[in-house]
Parts: sequence; structure tokens; C-alpha cells
Amino acid sequence: KIAASEMVEVINSGIQPLQNAPLVNSLERASEGKIIAKDFAQGFITNGFKMLEILIKRRRESSRHTGPFCLGTFSPSIVDACLVPQLYNARRFDVDVDKEFPMLAAIEERCCGH
Repeated sequence: KIAASEMVEVINSGIQPLQNAPLVNSLERASEGKIIAKDFAQGFITNGFKMLEILIKRRRESSRHTGPFCLGTFSPSIVDACLVPQLYNARRFDVDVDKEFPMLAAIEERCCGH
């Protein structure tokens, strides 16, 4: 439960609200172009995905959890359900998920085929 909560929190507070299209577009307008919506979103997406990959690797290395999903399980969890839409949004903001985050892209592929 703790690992799931930690990973979901990275997604739901560190990635999702900070790459929400209305928010980032509003920031760009309010800053009169000093903040670029795409760059702003990419930064939070990238940092969040890096942290998520660290948490997944740490869990896999320090436990018996060797399954192909975020928690090392053999079926998707709440973490996987929260991750997949964020990967879609990351691509909308031109984050090369397949190249930069192959572990997360592989998890997404497994989720979509489950």
C-alpha cells in the first residue's frame, strides 16, 4: 500500500495538475509568453517520470516484486491506471516517452494489452 500511495502521489500531485492544458495555456497567457506552456509541462512531466522510474527500479531491486507492472505485480494496479493517461498527455507535449522512459513505455504497452 505504501509503495502504491507513493507512486500515485508522484503522478497525481507532481505530474497531472502541472501539465493540464488549460492551466499551462493560462500561465503562458498570464506571463505574456515568458512561460512557454509546452516547456513548462515538459519539465514537470520529465521530472515526475524520472522519479517514478526511480521508485519502480528501487522496488524491483529490493523485493520479490518482479512482475512487469509498476508495483512489480503481474496485473495492473492503481499506479498503472494513473500512469497510462499521463503517458498519453506527455506525448501531447512532445515528450519522447519511448526514448526517454522506456520502462514506463513498456509498462504502458503491457497495460494496454491486459
